Amino acid sequence: ASDVYKRQELVVSLADMHALFVFYNKFKNENMYTNSHKLLEYLMTGKAVLSDTMSYYEDKEHLIRMSPMNCNSEEKVKAFKNFIRDLPEQSSEENQKVRVEYAKQYTYANQIERIGNLID
Repeated sequence: ASDVYKRQELVVSLADMHALFVFYNKFKNENMYTNSHKLLEYLMTGKAVLSDTMSYYEDKEHLIRMSPMNCNSEEKVKAFKNFIRDLPEQSSEENQKVRVEYAKQYTYANQIERIGNLID
């Protein structure tokens, strides 16, 4: 029961957040520039997202704001400040809806249906 309580607590906490962040330790995570399932979970909330650069999402600036590839700490802080400055626009109802609709395409149910269609 405690895991269920923690999930419910998380859902409530997410509702109160204005933005979500995905950053990796480049010395510990060899997959940091690829696709992150965590990012899809974040997009499903509709919240504005700031992330390290991920090659899969590089052409999706309308969904995710990313810090420059291989940037130093100063550049990361600049990206964060710009993200916060633009947060009201990033948090518009329309932008939230676009993020959610994008993420819905990649739910497990939709992916299984695509695979089934390929097999048929």
